[in-house]
Amino acid sequence: MKRNSSHHLPLLSLLGTLMLLNGYFVVGFAAHYDFFHRSYSSQNLLLYLYLNLVWIALVIMSGGLKDKPAQGLWAFLQPDILALGFYFISFLLFFQVFEIGYYYQREEVKWVLLLFAGSVILWKILAFNIYYAFRRKWMKDVRAVMVGYGENAAMLKKYLQEHPSENIHLAGIFDHRPLNDPLYLGDYDDMKKYFLEHETDEVFFSLSQIPSEYHDDIRSIINTVPVNIKFIPNLAGFSYLNTTLVNYDLIPVIEVTQGPLSQFYNRWIKRLFDMALSGFVILCVLSWLIPLLWFIYQITGQGSLFFIQKRSGLNNRTFSCIKFRTMVAHPDAEFMQASEQDPRVTALGKILRRTNVDELPQFINVLMNQMSVVGPRPHMLSHTERYKLMADKFMIRQTVKPGITGLAQVRGYRGEIRNHEDLTGRVRLDLFYMERWRLWLDVKIILLTLWNMIRGDRHAY
Repeated sequence: MKRNSSHHLPLLSLLGTLMLLNGYFVVGFAAHYDFFHRSYSSQNLLLYLYLNLVWIALVIMSGGLKDKPAQGLWAFLQPDILALGFYFISFLLFFQVFEIGYYYQREEVKWVLLLFAGSVILWKILAFNIYYAFRRKWMKDVRAVMVGYGENAAMLKKYLQEHPSENIHLAGIFDHRPLNDPLYLGDYDDMKKYFLEHETDEVFFSLSQIPSEYHDDIRSIINTVPVNIKFIPNLAGFSYLNTTLVNYDLIPVIEVTQGPLSQFYNRWIKRLFDMALSGFVILCVLSWLIPLLWFIYQITGQGSLFFIQKRSGLNNRTFSCIKFRTMVAHPDAEFMQASEQDPRVTALGKILRRTNVDELPQFINVLMNQMSVVGPRPHMLSHTERYKLMADKFMIRQTVKPGITGLAQVRGYRGEIRNHEDLTGRVRLDLFYMERWRLWLDVKIILLTLWNMIRGDRHAY
């Protein structure tokens, strides 16, 4: 039986980029300068080793070895584009530590890096198209059936029908209940006859939808045919996007993680990005903005410059969230949300809130490792206690550091939570962010936040 899997393509793609890397940096420079002497000094051999190891590490950490071709060309390209950005930074860091300027000139290095980046993207596009051309010509579709049918099986059926690039042809469905579905082929007795008359490669089982009295009969049928067996789990509402099968001796256990940020190296990458960006904002913006606003606050008599409020942070730990004061003091500040036409907001506060400038001191929270630049927005303590009872999975948001901005905010869920839909919409987008985190997603959200600041946001009040 031919298998239809694309899991080898990311590895072949990485090998291709390594050949390009060594072709440009090692062979190119060595041939141009002194091939037999300086090219193989201990210092330059260290550079060659560094270039290869850093590239491999960056591709792995950016998700470049995950099986993504079926998700489209952009998903296949995105990890390498992200890796290239950090690769340039890593290359410059090497030159700060080791003095090899006599061998590599700045102008030549710039062109080599640009050629390498362009070649990587062209190679990935070429590999992607060659793979699909090969698969269309030489690989047959995997013929599959479903045994047991429920909500998760229905979602899988829809996905397979909408993504023919998976090359899985769903031939039919067997269930103990008659189904109003054109793919329904009968009950489990009909399944035995079907396997004798039709070649089948895979069987998707929904055990949670099959009554236990049918299990033994189904197992005896399946054991007589050469098929691959796949189970569609029912995780009772938990995320399906980040699961791992862990074996304790002979007992398999499905482990549900909270996404890429549960991996230490992804948290490390995100933290370095946060430190770099927060340091830049504090030095280049807050260093002059804080004295300026303090002077304006003093001459206008608006009270203290900062408004510090307890918020719920990582693992529901309390931290002091710092903002520029935009409202007059109010005894219910720990309970009341800002609303449209809120009388507590000062004239200057309206400008600061509309432009998001009031949030800039939170970069100090980021530098103190209490927040991240991007993440679920932190709520007041009283609101956390209230919302966790109103929205399913609300507290999962607390397993990552809160952010100054987030996916929910750039998608329109910003400001006052006025109804249940506002709350569940935010939670849904926050969980989506956690489950699909990539550094590129953080960059995208930051750029969208800046764009919203420029064009204005009707929910900014």
